[in-house]
Amino acid sequence: MRGIYFRYSLPQMPKRKKQTPIRDSINWVETSEWFTTPKQSRSRASMQRVYDSALRLFAEKGFDSTTPADIAKAAGVTTGSIYNRFLDKEAILYTIIDTFSKSRVPEVTRLCDPQVWRNRPADEILSMYIEMMFSAYQHDANVIRIIERRRLVDPAIARKISDLNEHVVSSFSTLLSHQSEQSISSVKKKFRVLHTLIRGFLVHRILADPGVPEHDLPISHPDFKAMAMTLALNTLKKSV
Repeated sequence: MRGIYFRYSLPQMPKRKKQTPIRDSINWVETSEWFTTPKQSRSRASMQRVYDSALRLFAEKGFDSTTPADIAKAAGVTTGSIYNRFLDKEAILYTIIDTFSKSRVPEVTRLCDPQVWRNRPADEILSMYIEMMFSAYQHDANVIRIIERRRLVDPAIARKISDLNEHVVSSFSTLLSHQSEQSISSVKKKFRVLHTLIRGFLVHRILADPGVPEHDLPISHPDFKAMAMTLALNTLKKSV
């Protein structure tokens, strides 16, 4: 059976107020706002330095090569103060990833508000998805590097990030199903493939060695985003 997967034409609608540009609606929470920190301003500042230093060192040196002493030195605190709050460096890592995930889930939910996208066509939804993914992988490059390296050896991290990705898939599939003649389960099946491909490209790019010629197209390059958008349209408009 043949048929167009998505309907891109809309009936004539009354003129509406100018809509907010997609890229202007994506404003990620900063790393400093991920964490629940002590009430005292001095303790709060110290803990934020610990998280920031750990995140940077894990991304730059690698998790295995970073010690609590390295984190303490970079954060300007004593090693003892770190052990007073964390059992080991794994506890610091889990806190970073857990708070990252918890902060991003509601942001994805906000971006996928059905009321905002109710009268918009599927290609605009896909454009927002591409903009969201590219901006996230630039904004959160360090934590994503850590996640992608550690998830291969840590099932707990793999499950947590799998849940976050499933939330993205479910949220966008719900929006796109309103523009489709197929069931949400069918839409989700195709969108999951698309999301896996886009994520794969982005992960490959942020983990790439910048000295290798084949990796000379950064995430910020407009051609990279344009190719991703073409892939999205071709994947989800394919006849079935």
